[in-house]
Amino acid sequence: MLLVDANPKALSIAATNLIVNHLSRKFNFQASLILDKPGERMKFYALVAGAAGSIYPGHSASAAKSGSWFWVESTTIDLLSEEYNIVPDLVKIDVEGAEYKALMGATNVARQQKTSFFVEMHSPKEITMEQNAKWILGWCSSHSYQPWYLKDKCLLEEPEQIKHRGRCHLLLLPNGENFPDYLNRITEGQAINFNLNQK
Repeated sequence: MLLVDANPKALSIAATNLIVNHLSRKFNFQASLILDKPGERMKFYALVAGAAGSIYPGHSASAAKSGSWFWVESTTIDLLSEEYNIVPDLVKIDVEGAEYKALMGATNVARQQKTSFFVEMHSPKEITMEQNAKWILGWCSSHSYQPWYLKDKCLLEEPEQIKHRGRCHLLLLPNGENFPDYLNRITEGQAINFNLNQK
């Protein structure tokens, strides 16, 4: 497994958690920004390790206002797949508004139709949720994927379904792959100790 975060401090906290719980043997770590092109140098706005950072100053307004940012270099999901010689089963994307850019850097991985993408959608001031959803729907159409809106456990077919949301979650599955049955038994906001095997 591979953990990637643009904020080295946040990444070090995740790494420490895995180390103290004796799980780090199966993980690699890389401090990078996931975008559509590798090698780009971008400003990354963040206040502290635990706060959400973003390339969009409007999404991390407190950090931008206080001048709290640093330079980060980008990579792509495709490049990471090549470097680590893996085709991931699952990619979790939480990039605070840059979801479409991250997916545009996963063209080769998506072409193999072996990867599910769990995407946390955002609407920074620079991008409406409706526009973000249009881009994601276009990406799915071009790459033979279907987007599932997890709150309602239904296919996302129109941007209007989520345009009112400030944040939501999508599961992008290759065309023809069924929505996981166990997810039907999980409701939004359910306790983390919920037992999927209980009847």
